Amino acid sequence: MAITIKTQKEIALLRDGGRRLAKILREVEAAVRPGRTAAELNALAERMLKDSGDVSAFLNYKPYGAKRPYPAVLCVSVNDEVVHGIPNESEKILKEGDIVSLDMGLIHKGFYTDMAVTVPVGAIDAKAVKLLNVTKEALAKGIAAIAIPGVAVILFMAVRRQFFKILSEMDLAAGALVFSAIVLPWFIQISLKKPEFIKVFFFHEHWTRFISSEFEHQEPWYYYFAATPILLVPWVLFPAPLVRGFSVLKEKNRGGAPLFLWMSGLGLIVFFSLSRAKLPTYILPSVPLFCTLFGYTWAHAEDLFSKKWAAKAERLFYAMILAMVVVSFPVAFLIDKFNKNYTTKPFAETLRPRLKADDPVFIYDHPGPFYDFRFYLDHPVRLIGLEGEFRYLDEDLNARLAKDEKESWITREEFYEMLKQGKKLYCLIRKSDFSEMDPEIRKRTLVLNQDERKILFQTKP
Repeated sequence: MAITIKTQKEIALLRDGGRRLAKILREVEAAVRPGRTAAELNALAERMLKDSGDVSAFLNYKPYGAKRPYPAVLCVSVNDEVVHGIPNESEKILKEGDIVSLDMGLIHKGFYTDMAVTVPVGAIDAKAVKLLNVTKEALAKGIAAIAIPGVAVILFMAVRRQFFKILSEMDLAAGALVFSAIVLPWFIQISLKKPEFIKVFFFHEHWTRFISSEFEHQEPWYYYFAATPILLVPWVLFPAPLVRGFSVLKEKNRGGAPLFLWMSGLGLIVFFSLSRAKLPTYILPSVPLFCTLFGYTWAHAEDLFSKKWAAKAERLFYAMILAMVVVSFPVAFLIDKFNKNYTTKPFAETLRPRLKADDPVFIYDHPGPFYDFRFYLDHPVRLIGLEGEFRYLDEDLNARLAKDEKESWITREEFYEMLKQGKKLYCLIRKSDFSEMDPEIRKRTLVLNQDERKILFQTKP
């Protein structure tokens, strides 16, 4: 079946169908609670679907090769059921701590819409919370992946001086519609449940961090121009292909694939060079672009090598690839060895054997450098103070976080009071912050592990 470009009237029908489906699924989501059965959720969805006057896209659907049609209007997948769980053929009773995927399709005036959402059943454990948060955040990050390629496209059009010609060949309206249909529902859903999300994600993570000089990893503007050649070893040792690829700017047609690869790689470097905070990982996506340019030019430029080297070029190319594979193993080992001051893994390994389920664990201020601590520890971690990045959240965050004892933050004063009272706790802190603490308070602590930057301590027994 061919995919057709929709008219404005058809797009309006799709939009209306999406609204109707979202309304039904929101009601079904609100009905999820311990003790409720999957069949009851399906019955609710079926009743609301009938009231809307629309038709189920799932009920009685029988794809090619299926032994029988699908028997429900809703898919209910619980925990490790990956997708398309049947809700009304076996008793599925939702329990506290489950996570449930709800998937539903609707036909509105002949046009299909489909929507899915994953929701918790009551209180869920830290692993389930992490699963839901990370998957939503990963999808949300996709919007940033649009801005950077956009820079490359603009540079490409500017160099070729063909803005209107290239723009006319793009179906921007349809592209924007598809992009919005995929991305916006997630942003809206997250923002309704976490009002601080938009502020943190857009203004803090993708604006304040970009222009502010108060965060870590401040580097000069030329940082990436110096770092990129290092990341391109060993290809940078053979600059001729890159130079040849760049020479397309002099050609009358102003290049094609080589030019776009150059603009994409340079666009990344220029974009992140404008940022105050810089890390080598920000420009890693430029490495495959430059490597592709290298290989493309090596394969297509007949004048790249002298006659003496032409016959050996192919063998040299594959020898370099093999050398990179061989060298990557000791390099990975060395990175892990010399990266010990920039990871919290050793601290988590120190703490994990002595940690009990109800032991409180804290990160003192500035959580940014310690984001991986909870990942390695696999235990709830509380934050001390809002002087770090969390000051960008909504003012009512304290009240909402305080409802969950294990997921909340506390003030410095509360933390100091816990230390004075000798309450059992563990804390990961920067050395500089630890040295600034009151000496009398430091006397009440026992250092379990430390490196050049961080200290893990507990209160003395």
